[in-house]
Amino acid sequence: MYYTYIVQSETNGRFYVGSTDNLKRRVAQHNDPHYTGSKTTKRFEGPWKLVQFESYPSRFRAVTRERQIKAWKSRKAIARLIKDQRAESRHVGINHRVRGSSPCWGAKKTSAGLGDLSSTQDPEG
Repeated sequence: MYYTYIVQSETNGRFYVGSTDNLKRRVAQHNDPHYTGSKTTKRFEGPWKLVQFESYPSRFRAVTRERQIKAWKSRKAIARLIKDQRAESRHVGINHRVRGSSPCWGAKKTSAGLGDLSSTQDPEG
């Protein structure tokens, strides 16, 4: 399983969009000051909190969605995406969509609150 995710700085509210095959590890990397593979989130103050993720069956689909969201280049559009998905799911916490082979928003929908990833089950199993 692959994921497109959005993390948000708890200090300044800035968003970062990425994709990964391991959410727990990737969020930890964004918050690890010694990890050098996440340069964008190192330039801005954290800590970074996972606020949304979508599941995809392939890396290609996850990266395609990441690029689509990044192309918006709008903080307001990303905030609206998060708000709309929270309203749809009627769940407070992390928004999660399981995406099938359909590239549009009508695919399978599942909400799952992960809260603090360190204290809950890893979404990878």
